[in-house]
Amino acid sequence: MNLIVFLWWMSGILSLGVLFFAIIAQSVLWTLISGALFLPIAYYFGGAENAFRFIGLIPLIHIVLACVFFWMKKRN
Repeated sequence: MNLIVFLWWMSGILSLGVLFFAIIAQSVLWTLISGALFLPIAYYFGGAENAFRFIGLIPLIHIVLACVFFWMKKRN
C-alpha cells in the first residue's frame, strides 16, 4: 500500500476515534483535534465535481460541536 494512502486512511480512522472520545468527554480540544485530523480528507473531497464535495464541509460540524461543548461548559 502506498504510504500516502495509508496516512490518509489513518487520518480518517483516527478522526472518527477521537471524535467518539470527544463526544463522550464533551471536550472542546479533542473535538478540534478531530476536525484537524479530518482536514486531509475534506480537502481531497472538496475538489470533487459532484455531491462528494459536501464531505469537505464535515470539519464545520466539528467546529459547531466544539462551540456547543464550550457554551455548555461555560453555562455550568
